[in-house]
Amino acid sequence: MPAICYAARKTKGKIKTTGDEEDVKFFKTDSLREKLAFDHARMIKDYMCNAKPKAV
Repeated sequence: MPAICYAARKTKGKIKTTGDEEDVKFFKTDSLREKLAFDHARMIKDYMCNAKPKAV
C-alpha cells in the first residue's frame, strides 16, 4: 500500500479536522521520536534532505 507524506507550515490559528484525525498536532522535526511507525521516519528524512528552503 503506498504511503503519502504531506508537508505543512504552521501559521496562526488552530488545526481544523473533519473526522477521525482529532489528535492532529505539529511537531518540530528535531523533537520526533527516533522510532516511528512503518516507513514514516524515512519519509520525513527524505523530505528534509530534498526540501528546498522557501522565503517566509
